[in-house]
Amino acid sequence: MTAALMVFVSLPCSPAFAGSANDATSVVVADAASPRVVLSIAADGSIRVDSVLVRGDAAILGALKAAVAQGKTEVTIACDKSRPYGEVVHVMDLCKQAGLTKIAFAIAP
Repeated sequence: MTAALMVFVSLPCSPAFAGSANDATSVVVADAASPRVVLSIAADGSIRVDSVLVRGDAAILGALKAAVAQGKTEVTIACDKSRPYGEVVHVMDLCKQAGLTKIAFAIAP
């Protein structure tokens, strides 16, 4: 039996969300005690995992697996609206491969 992958939308309701509609990288980074890792895709296509710049699928997957090893089970994906939808699907697949069981999306107001 395979683990279910939960996908839900996380709407920024707190003043901690300081980003503009075009600035996915300004999403608040989860603290070390949080069960959530934050993956952001900027307008230029650069990807950060918990604010650390990572390049290439192997590095992204490695960073996500390290987060899982630290007990994180959830990921919030923040993506600049100019990026292709396929990129979001691709990082969702990497999250699933890493063992993250809940995926949320940060939505800019």
